[in-house]
Amino acid sequence: MEALRTDGTTGEDTGDLVGLVARIEDLARRGEAELATILAIAGLAAEGPPGHRAVLLNDLGVLRQAAGDAEAALGCFEAAARLNPEDSTVAANLAATRAEVERRGPPRRWLRGVRTGPDNLERWVLAGLEAAEAAVGLRDRAVLEVGGALPEAAVRTTGARSWVSVDPAATPEESDDGGRVVIAGDAAALPLPDASVDVVFSSCAFEHLPDLPAALAEMRRVLRPGGAVFSRFSPTWASRDGHHLKVADPDDPLSFHDPVVPPWSHLVLDEGRLAAFLALGHGERAGRIAWEVFRSPRINRLFDADYRAAFAGSGMRVARLRPWGGVHRPPPLLRATLERLHPRAGRFDLSGYEVVLLRA
Repeated sequence: MEALRTDGTTGEDTGDLVGLVARIEDLARRGEAELATILAIAGLAAEGPPGHRAVLLNDLGVLRQAAGDAEAALGCFEAAARLNPEDSTVAANLAATRAEVERRGPPRRWLRGVRTGPDNLERWVLAGLEAAEAAVGLRDRAVLEVGGALPEAAVRTTGARSWVSVDPAATPEESDDGGRVVIAGDAAALPLPDASVDVVFSSCAFEHLPDLPAALAEMRRVLRPGGAVFSRFSPTWASRDGHHLKVADPDDPLSFHDPVVPPWSHLVLDEGRLAAFLALGHGERAGRIAWEVFRSPRINRLFDADYRAAFAGSGMRVARLRPWGGVHRPPPLLRATLERLHPRAGRFDLSGYEVVLLRA
């Protein structure tokens, strides 16, 4: 794969394609590939001679190839070749990428490898149950699960005295012995009496709750004095994959684990610019993917500071608040850009949190 071409300039002038390309190449040399990618995507809307646009597309293709996004890389090189068929660098990159795509076959999607069911829970849910038992205790307790519905077999392994799951997408059901109940409901309006549970357990749901402060108020209401909330959640909006992409297409599912949306780009680009880039690799699906990123009601798009404020204002004591799901630090220039665009957001390096709240 041909490396990014450069004319040796710093490229600080981004008012035209020549300056923009030089700036992108300079950023890539300085270890700022994520910011270089974001600027290249934004630059797709710039006007300029076909040859210059071909160089921009080639550079973007090289960046996406390095990120493991062969589909976008191939689309970039194909578009560059149409603009400047005589460019030997573009031709070489296009040929190499086509050969790689043909050799590897259809892209591997993370969602295709996920198999869940009564006897096959995601590993992070199982780990979350173990961590909750260690932190607040589940055995012989009345437990409320928020934002999910564990299968009965998994609930029995916890030793909980009773288990109520509340999730808006759940199918209502009840175990024969009444030890487990599943309710289709809203976390901000829990269908439970005051002071009726000992523990609230939640796995990978807080980033989806549309009104987290209201949900926390409800959790406090239904907890008995001395009760606890235990939650692990990730990724949140401010993180590298905080767009939380999920396209449940049976033929070609997509998730935030797939290298489709460049890291942190959802915090800098708008929907139109991201869709224009996605069209290079995903064609007609680009608009749907961009809609999922920016407008899907599946996620709440809260920043790090929003979560901290919600926990601090919950009326419960924050006994634990620590990173969970990974730490991914944006390079310095990208971090400065994020801080300028979102000055009150808090941190951009944390994927999510493990939190324990105690009701007095």
